[in-house]
Amino acid sequence: MKQRSLILFTGWLLVSGLAAQEMSVEDSYLQTTQNMLVIKEYSSSIDREHKLAAVRSLEELIKTGQKPEEAGKILGKLSLEGTLNKEVVQGRVINNFPDVRERSSRLIGELPGPESIAALEQVIINEKEPAVISAAIDSLTKLQAFDSRTLNTVQFILYQYNALANDSRLAGSLLNYYDKCPPNGAVMSALSTIRDNPRYTSIVKHRAEQIFKRKGMPR
Repeated sequence: MKQRSLILFTGWLLVSGLAAQEMSVEDSYLQTTQNMLVIKEYSSSIDREHKLAAVRSLEELIKTGQKPEEAGKILGKLSLEGTLNKEVVQGRVINNFPDVRERSSRLIGELPGPESIAALEQVIINEKEPAVISAAIDSLTKLQAFDSRTLNTVQFILYQYNALANDSRLAGSLLNYYDKCPPNGAVMSALSTIRDNPRYTSIVKHRAEQIFKRKGMPR
C-alpha cells in the first residue's frame, strides 16, 4: 500500500508539473506552490521512501524547467539527513540515509546560486560517505564553484582521504573539479598530491599528471 501511494504521489506531481506548462502564469505558480507543499510534507517524513519520493518529484519538476526557491531549501535539508540533521531515538540515529543525501546533493547542482554552493559545502564538511561527498563535489564542479572558500573546503576532503586513497570514484570527482579550476598554487599542489600518492591506482595518478601538465606547470 505504501509503495502504491508513493507511485501515485510521484505520478501526480509529474502530471501536474507538465500540465503547469500549459497554464497561465498565475495558475502555474499556484500549481507549483501546491506541489511544493506536498513535496515538503514528504521530505519531512521520517520514512526513507517518502524522502526518496520527494527527491524524485523534485527531479521531475526541475526537468520541466521549474526551479522554485523552496526546492533548494528542501534539498539542502535532505542532503544532511543523518549527518548534521539527526533524528535520534534511544541513542540511535534513525534517519541515516546516504542514498537520500547522495541524490539530493547531486540534484542541488541543477540550482545555481550561492545558497546551493553553501549547502554543498556543508555536505562535504559533515559527510563520511565517499559516494555522497563525490556527488557534492560533482555538483560544485557543475556550479563552477571555484572561489577560494569552496576550494579550501574541497582541499579539506582531499587531504582527509589522501592517506587512504581507496575510492577511485571520489578521486575522479576531485580530479574533475581541479580540471575545471583556474590554475593556481593550491590546485597544482592538490594535483601533485594525487599524482605522487602510491596508494592511488595508476589510472588516477596518470590522469592527475595529465591535468597537471595541461595546466601549464610542468614537473
